[in-house]
Amino acid sequence: MEDAAADDGAMMAERCPDSTEDASVTIQNRTGSVMTTLTFRACDGSDLVTMPIPGEGLADGEDLTMELPKPACWIMGYEGGGCFNEPKHQTPPMGVCGGDTYVWLADAEAHTCSGGGW
Repeated sequence: MEDAAADDGAMMAERCPDSTEDASVTIQNRTGSVMTTLTFRACDGSDLVTMPIPGEGLADGEDLTMELPKPACWIMGYEGGGCFNEPKHQTPPMGVCGGDTYVWLADAEAHTCSGGGW
């Protein structure tokens, strides 16, 4: 795992110039449900960040842009109302650089609800 993390870090350094800017993600919710919590795990397994969405959550048809925990490759998930995405969504393996905004279109394709229905 350490070798993979070092390889990922080397690829990010090669692809992404040094930047003081944050990397960000725009989540486009087209799932039919409200998202209340987002999770971000670094692709190398080194970080896991859980972020509640303020207020009532991110409703279907709404977009939210937020900073990523750091420039990197991320595996992203959401939960809300007994629903979640499976499989989880991954940014490109080369990662999201500082100053870049990655767009995640979350739709019905990976949308799963406990209880078997929407």
